[in-house]
Amino acid sequence: MVTLQKLVEAEAQALRAGKSRSERSWRPMNGFIGATLRRNFAGLERAGRVAHGRRLARWSVKLEAPVVTRYKGIEVCKLTCWTQGPAMLQALNLLEPLDLQAMGYNSARYVHTIYQAMNLAFADPRLLLRRSGFSTCRTDPRLLSKDYARARWKLVDAKKE
Repeated sequence: MVTLQKLVEAEAQALRAGKSRSERSWRPMNGFIGATLRRNFAGLERAGRVAHGRRLARWSVKLEAPVVTRYKGIEVCKLTCWTQGPAMLQALNLLEPLDLQAMGYNSARYVHTIYQAMNLAFADPRLLLRRSGFSTCRTDPRLLSKDYARARWKLVDAKKE
């Protein structure tokens, strides 16, 4: 609760100072997260764990463009590969042509179908993505195409699995 209170206080202070929406959202968050991480690292160091304070001193929030797909007409945005967001979007693409509602919510067929989509998405060797540096990764936009999802779904044999 203390963490959330500090976030709210930082936002309110930036608002009183006349900061723009972006400044209210990111600058206080950046400072807040940095301070929280410093406290966490200090605690780790006191407990005898290895911490990397020099690396932390250089840390800052980095804004990234989200990865995006459309699911049944709704635009869905996720963070990039460091959150596994592309896998979730690929799973939605796999499920989109199916009539999940007709399967019955939480029926064995429904749960199994969602499981298969998630299994395919998270097991996709091409979705393991190319990393360049510590915090940067790129998602090949072809992995989030509807054509790619149709090709992947052909790997599922509901009678066998």
